Amino acid sequence: MDSDSPKETMNLTSFPLILTEGGDDRLKINPKTGVNKYFCTPEYEPDVLFRGSCTCNMPSELGYAAAKDAYDKLVSEKETIDSLLSSTRSRLHKMYELQEGTGVFLMPSGSDAEYIPLLIAKTLNEGK
Repeated sequence: MDSDSPKETMNLTSFPLILTEGGDDRLKINPKTGVNKYFCTPEYEPDVLFRGSCTCNMPSELGYAAAKDAYDKLVSEKETIDSLLSSTRSRLHKMYELQEGTGVFLMPSGSDAEYIPLLIAKTLNEGK
């Protein structure tokens, strides 16, 4: 592990640092600077410009609160990952008034989401 690795100096299972896990190297926090490659932290900061949905974004107040709530439920074992994801899919399904049988996919990024149509096409056209 190199000396710039946040795992040597930071507890990445604590909130909000856990928000930087599971993605690519652009999310990793440099322990010397406290920011990622785009100079952002995983914390809500009211005086910082919110740029919308992108890897280098600071969380919004609402997003940060929702992530903290989910984290607290998981840590206290009041919820499981499966139940939280199922609830999110159900709420999205209802909110968008989707037809019965329509799938809701949760993806870590837009780049990853681009693979869903390919997966569907491959599944529907086996062997091609």
